[in-house]
Amino acid sequence: MKAEQANKKDHLDQLPKHFGFCKLISKQEYIREVNEAGEGVDVILHLYKDCVDECVLINTVLEQLAPKFPKIKFLKGISDKIVPIFPDKQLPYLLYYKEG
Repeated sequence: MKAEQANKKDHLDQLPKHFGFCKLISKQEYIREVNEAGEGVDVILHLYKDCVDECVLINTVLEQLAPKFPKIKFLKGISDKIVPIFPDKQLPYLLYYKEG
């Protein structure tokens, strides 16, 4: 069991550490950036609108967290650009994808 955990840790240590920022994505980029993020890459996606104060606050926090957790891919997307009928009353909306 410990050997398996050590192997997984070694594998994770070899993953790219270049994320470190919160990237704005479009609907067209969603599959590549989220579904095809890669093995061992966790993704946090914030669906937002600038007119919602809580969204602005969360975007600020994600911008601060991203450099501290460079192995996690932080993404944000304008809600109705990612999901055309996404209701504003559901904002802010955070999604966590374990290994893409």
